[in-house]
Amino acid sequence: GSATRDAGKVRISVQLIRVNPEEHLWARSYEREMGDVLSLQSEAARAIVVEIRAQLAPEEWARLSASRPVNPLAYDSYLRGRYKLGRWDPHMREAVTDFQRSVTMDPDYAPAYVGLADSYILMTYMDSMAPTEAITNAQAALAHALELDDTSADAYRSLGSAHARFLEWSAAQAAYTRALQLNPNSAQIHASYGWYLAWIGHFDEAVREERHALERDPMSLFALRTLGMIYFCQRQYDQAMDQWSRALALDPDNILLNIDLGRAYMQVGMYREAIALLEKSRTLAGGETGGTATGGGWLGLAYAMAGKTIQARRILNDLLQRSQKSYVSPLNIAMIYMGLDNKDQAFRWLEKGYEVRDGDVVILKVLPIWDPLRSDPRFQELILRINYPR
Repeated sequence: GSATRDAGKVRISVQLIRVNPEEHLWARSYEREMGDVLSLQSEAARAIVVEIRAQLAPEEWARLSASRPVNPLAYDSYLRGRYKLGRWDPHMREAVTDFQRSVTMDPDYAPAYVGLADSYILMTYMDSMAPTEAITNAQAALAHALELDDTSADAYRSLGSAHARFLEWSAAQAAYTRALQLNPNSAQIHASYGWYLAWIGHFDEAVREERHALERDPMSLFALRTLGMIYFCQRQYDQAMDQWSRALALDPDNILLNIDLGRAYMQVGMYREAIALLEKSRTLAGGETGGTATGGGWLGLAYAMAGKTIQARRILNDLLQRSQKSYVSPLNIAMIYMGLDNKDQAFRWLEKGYEVRDGDVVILKVLPIWDPLRSDPRFQELILRINYPR
């Protein structure tokens, strides 16, 4: 199919083609005012469902039939925000502005509130906002979204992530379960739920969910990345690197994917390659050394593990100075101290991370880089306090 937009109108042309043997089965075009774009999408989807004789549950038919007019400018801002979120780069900060503009122009457009919540959650990885403030803002946006549309599967997906970051495990599980009930065909929901399952150590189920996601969207960078992270947390580094290399082939300048591959190299002792990728990620992030999404802590750890203590301490000092003026991830500081073999300071900053619910606290149980601390009673006691579900 194809879509064009001109003078406030949008036109969708849809063709249905059998692949083997190749045969043109059906074609239709639809045109609406831009404000009716959501009903246009629903109408085209319902027509295709009929043509391919798909069997849908009543709630799926209801979802395809539910549409409302939307302010075209609000919808445009929403799409821009979603694009920036998908890039996982410093533009994530701008995504908040896009979603805020969208809800201002159309206060009843629920997906924009979900996008706003997703932005706040991801900002905790950019050191743009203290996690407790960001997650509280996210939960408020999601409450508004669900008031407008209590059948929004994406709202429940985002709510699951928000609950998990406050270590509210049973509430997180309930939200993800509801999201999958409402939209079992969403690649993003399966991938997000799979990543959540990895946090709590349910690896077999996690891999299964990521496979479900990739069956639905083989080009999903999020699913490719999270499947790689699951393998990484299982210490299956070759498989992790394979997933991230596939994803990087689709998006070579993706900051988080470069960080991911860099930390895999670090775990297998390829420090030169790790440092090169982590330096690249810092350059792509505009030279920042802050949050997880800019790779500063990982780069400092890589230098420490490679014996380059001067470079590691330079990054550490930069993070410490920045932490006096604004939020900096305590876990990024802790990992550099750990690499420099200063365990007391590493635990001091780990404790700070737990207190503020740093975004990476949820993954302490399984992330390989913390293995040097696992035998320490202080680490074991921290894991007990996080109270992961069995």
